[in-house]
Amino acid sequence: MSTMSDQFIDLKSKHKMNDRQLAKLLGVPLTTLRGWLYNVRIPGSSTLRTMELLEIIEQHAPRLYRDLIDDAMA
Repeated sequence: MSTMSDQFIDLKSKHKMNDRQLAKLLGVPLTTLRGWLYNVRIPGSSTLRTMELLEIIEQHAPRLYRDLIDDAMA
């Protein structure tokens, strides 16, 4: 079973994103994301839901998913 930190790291790796880009995608400050990555903080329910929705969007609306990723990386 993977931790939330692992899931964030996997998402970053999958799209070759840096911390700043992932924070933008999730709509959180960079310091908050880094707290999650280093297991100093625990993401709240809204972030967990965002991660779930990203998976659903990736499966059912891949073009929209790609646009979201591209926007975060811009």
